[in-house]
Amino acid sequence: MIFRMRHLLGALCIILVSCGGKDEKPSRDGFLTLKMNGVETKFNYYVSANDPPSEDVVHFVTILGLASEDVHDWFGLQLVSSDHIVPGTYSDAGSELHADFQNFSSTHDGGSFTLVVEEMDYYGVKGSFHGVLANQAGEMITIENGRFEAYYNYRRYE
Repeated sequence: MIFRMRHLLGALCIILVSCGGKDEKPSRDGFLTLKMNGVETKFNYYVSANDPPSEDVVHFVTILGLASEDVHDWFGLQLVSSDHIVPGTYSDAGSELHADFQNFSSTHDGGSFTLVVEEMDYYGVKGSFHGVLANQAGEMITIENGRFEAYYNYRRYE
C-alpha cells in the first residue's frame, strides 16, 4: 500500500507541475502550512486536491503541496474510505489515512496521524492535521498546526 501511495503522490506531483501554464485562467490560491519539528514550513506551491468527485459520494481526499518548483520537496495527505467522507475527524487508527513527506510516512512504525476535514464544497477541501511521521530507519518528524485549503483540479480555474 505504501508503494502505491508513493506512486500516486509522485504522479500527482508531476501532473500538478505540468498543468501550470501561463495561458491558464488565474487559479484560486491554496495553501498547506505546518510546523515540522517546531519549524514553520510552507508547501504552498501548486497546492491541489484530487480531481473533483464524479459522484455525490466522496470516497477519497488527496491533498498535495510543493515547497517550490522542485518536485522532490513535497507534503501529501490521503484519506480513503468505503463510506462517504464528510467533514469530521479522521485518524490512521480508525481509517485509511496516510501522510507523507519525502521518505517519512505515517505508515512506518512509530507514525500516527489525524486529519480534520473542516469543509468540503464544489471547489475543494479545507482542514487541519497533526501527527508523527517516521522513516524506515526509525527517525521521527513531529507535525503540528497543519492547515490546508486545496482546490480540486480543474475547478480551481472556474
